[in-house]
Amino acid sequence: MKKIKLSLGEHQRIIYELLYAIDDFCNRYNIRYFLGYGTLLGAVRHHGIIPWDDDADIMMEREEYERFQELIIKNPPEGFEAYSINNTAGYYYPFIKFGKKKTLLIEPFGYVPSKGIGINIDIFPIDGCPGNDREQACIYARNYFPRYFNLLNRRFINKYKSRRERIYHLFHLSYHLPFVQKRFFKRLYKDASQYSFKETKYYSCISWSFSGDKNVHACHLIDSIIKVPFGDRPLPIPSGYDEILREEYGDYMTPPPEDKRKTTHQHGGVYCIED
Repeated sequence: MKKIKLSLGEHQRIIYELLYAIDDFCNRYNIRYFLGYGTLLGAVRHHGIIPWDDDADIMMEREEYERFQELIIKNPPEGFEAYSINNTAGYYYPFIKFGKKKTLLIEPFGYVPSKGIGINIDIFPIDGCPGNDREQACIYARNYFPRYFNLLNRRFINKYKSRRERIYHLFHLSYHLPFVQKRFFKRLYKDASQYSFKETKYYSCISWSFSGDKNVHACHLIDSIIKVPFGDRPLPIPSGYDEILREEYGDYMTPPPEDKRKTTHQHGGVYCIED
């Protein structure tokens, strides 16, 4: 097996392949999705991937996400595969990654199998945030993420500095058994879906809301979907994209200074694999 390191441009071409494969798959099964986060920004400002980015994000309402997960695991498009806590040993992210076979992406974190996974894009579920106004919805989103993320990091970093922490660790050794961990995190991730998107005024990707308040938006902003040019074909974005992007990025149409045009993701390398 030979590993060939890829340039950013080659990496981005694979990301386009992954996005178009997902678009074909979702059209085939009538699954509603839209571009999110930096990929949404790229669609509006660059009509494609942000030139210095090396990732892509897709979002689905929880009901669509669960249907998508079942279908993509059972019958992925040829040449591709899906990774999730439900089908991949050593995988602990609370969302699906969709990757290309015969490629390799090395992560610096322990949330994926140690051997690595294929070059991939993220598929995020969105859930409802309870509250009568955005401030209340943001409080809910802020409280959920740290609760499990600290546990997730404790699982992989294993730095117990104080005597109390070391004693706590000894009494919870069973937690480090793989099947116990899987059951624990599956239950924890399920907590994120306790409020339906259709029953609340606001939504977010509760289980992976790194940016907290910035990622909480009014549900009516995604009531309808439009298509915009994205590379070689149009892809779906929310009709309320302007308000979403302003809440997440502020003056989103103005690119950052040259010295800030760098990816925010951390990879240990991306490769094509030859037999």
